[in-house]
Amino acid sequence: MGAPDQPNRTAPARPILVYFKLRASDDRIAACGSFRTDRGIELRFGFDDEAPQRVQLVESHTRALELASQWRVAILSGRRFREARWPGDTPGGSAHQTQG
Repeated sequence: MGAPDQPNRTAPARPILVYFKLRASDDRIAACGSFRTDRGIELRFGFDDEAPQRVQLVESHTRALELASQWRVAILSGRRFREARWPGDTPGGSAHQTQG
């Protein structure tokens, strides 16, 4: 329990890496990335302005990459999303390290 002038708070999640971005049928962009949290490394997929649609705690960056690849295939098979291409992207997507 924290002091009265310091309420209990968890540290904000810090982004580590973006594995892929997809365009939704309404043209919004959703991203899958890893985040450093108080609990460890979380893999998340969703829109920036909403709670993530998928969240999974992972034990390593290698596992995050494997799971992100599986999520990408599963999400694209649902046909609600399609590839989001950006200048400089290579076919099949690539991971991008975040700034900060």
